Amino acid sequence: MLRERAAQGATVRLELVVDVHESGTTDDIIATLPGRSSDELVIVNTHTDGTSASEENGAIGVLALAQYLSSLPDECRARTFVFVLTPGHFYHGLDDTKRFIERHPELIAKAVGSLTIEHLGQMEWHDDETGFHSTGLPEIGSLYGSDTPVQAIGKNAVIAEDLRRTRVSLPLAGGGYFGVGSALNQAGVPNLAYLTAPHSMLAWGERTGDNEYTQNVDKTDRDRMHQEIRTFTRIATSMDGSPPDVLCEGMCRE
Repeated sequence: MLRERAAQGATVRLELVVDVHESGTTDDIIATLPGRSSDELVIVNTHTDGTSASEENGAIGVLALAQYLSSLPDECRARTFVFVLTPGHFYHGLDDTKRFIERHPELIAKAVGSLTIEHLGQMEWHDDETGFHSTGLPEIGSLYGSDTPVQAIGKNAVIAEDLRRTRVSLPLAGGGYFGVGSALNQAGVPNLAYLTAPHSMLAWGERTGDNEYTQNVDKTDRDRMHQEIRTFTRIATSMDGSPPDVLCEGMCRE
């Protein structure tokens, strides 16, 4: 009926009724993995709230990195790693990372590198005249990076893992870029931030029952996710092993 009315040029009013919890709170999760130095930090972050298996599943990658790095002997980590999972991604325009930065200046002051991961394992789907269908290819990914030598770290990791359909990109004019890593870059912390933008990102998926949806899990490929996480592992360990004056060239605080 709605399609018929729309074809006739009708207008529709949609009213969304929600419950507001003024005093509701959610927690930032911050976990620290000590290294040989506590004066230099590498931050690994994502946000935890989203509508589907792509928006947001970055926590899977953060936990995988934490598990791997914590399995190494302490002396294998030159720096302390700080893993940050924040809610509130859609509150006041991506304020989740900004809130972390404002609340923890002591961590930002010591950070010499950061890695942000979002929207993992996504496959490309097109919505065209033939319907909504898979192309059989991974969704194109962007690895945004600060305008420092971290660009080379990102490029080398993508090449080493043969992570096809991934572009390594400089920041936009003004130093920002898409995703929750942008705030770290603008705060002077060298950053690499990976994300994709599939058509299914903000959709709940197919209905399977009353108030039950697939959450688009069927559009998330485990092999692709594994390959991405291996790439992130290379990036994290390279950040850990690179001299701070190389990582921070031209941007870090004195």
